[in-house]
Amino acid sequence: MVSLAEQIPRELLRPERKAAVIEWIRATSLPSRFKRRLLQDWGVFVGVELAGSDYEAVTEKEGQ
Repeated sequence: MVSLAEQIPRELLRPERKAAVIEWIRATSLPSRFKRRLLQDWGVFVGVELAGSDYEAVTEKEGQ
């Protein structure tokens, strides 16, 4: 099992970087369900409560 720190850049593993994490995850080529799970794992790791809109944001198409 790969740790979260190996999946997400270390500089994004801080609560105040939520917007940057969403952008980083959105830019990956992962399927939507994996993007949502990665965001969830990040939120648990850094102690941030996420909203439904956060999960929607990681799966939005660019330019929407």
